Amino acid sequence: MKKIVMVFAAVLILSTIAFAATLVKQSEVQSCLDTDGGVNVTRLGITYGVELSGSNFTLTDFCTNNSTLIEYACSNVNGTIYKQQWNQNCAQLNKTCSAGRCV
Repeated sequence: MKKIVMVFAAVLILSTIAFAATLVKQSEVQSCLDTDGGVNVTRLGITYGVELSGSNFTLTDFCTNNSTLIEYACSNVNGTIYKQQWNQNCAQLNKTCSAGRCV
């Protein structure tokens, strides 16, 4: 029984890794808000805030084709705020990319 549980846990971890969005880039900013609540590939979101330079930014999630989603999000690591770009292959989720989300 213990062996089965360990194998199931390993499969679950590998499945999560295989289907996770990939962080492409991030940069420190003064402030950041994301309307879809973070890395949420099933909802269209708009990420906006203020760069370190003081200029405003607005980034909308979008599809590059029918399988690749560019997802924007915010992160706060020990008080340092970042805007992030993630890539998600919607086909890995058995979905297609449409209108800035995996459906």
